[in-house]
Amino acid sequence: MAQPLPPAQATPATAPLSAQQAVPLTPENSVPLDLLRPDAPLSLDPGQDPLERLRDIHLPPDVPFWPPAPGWFILAGLALFLVLFLLWREWRWRHSLAYKALKTLEAETHNAGSRATAAAAATVFRRILVSRGKTHEAALAGPPWQTFLQAGKTGLPEELALLVAQAPYLPPQDMQTANAADTVLRATLLKAAQRWVRSNA
Repeated sequence: MAQPLPPAQATPATAPLSAQQAVPLTPENSVPLDLLRPDAPLSLDPGQDPLERLRDIHLPPDVPFWPPAPGWFILAGLALFLVLFLLWREWRWRHSLAYKALKTLEAETHNAGSRATAAAAATVFRRILVSRGKTHEAALAGPPWQTFLQAGKTGLPEELALLVAQAPYLPPQDMQTANAADTVLRATLLKAAQRWVRSNA
């Protein structure tokens, strides 16, 4: 009868580690490798403090000035558009009939009395009407001309419209005898004429 084989003996190569040789995996010794100092030796000794192998605290790099965030490009584009729009409006206003008429009125009424201001305003009014193709209205005179100047929301008050209608036919005014009332009348007339120009030019 064949003899039974003895039980196999564990060889040193396949023998399990003893409790003294095994290194338990705990949160204290399971440190990510990217946090370790490059010059720190990698050790599995459970008695070594894992904090000694950590890198020092380091701050993130400063945020660069360029390129800026996309929102800054959007804001710069809006600001550029606004500047170009305002420049275009200014250019259009300076080339408009109203701007030229106001400049002419300002130049012709500089240091002038109320009578000369009214005569200059009448001339500027007729030029505007001719430029707008309203030749019939530009040829009016007397009471019809006065009534036309009073018409509309921006029409002249009755006494100013009468002065503008009659001023071109009145004798020149002596500025040396002009009083404070004439100065006030001139200022009122000039403001009303400017409003009429802005509305009709």
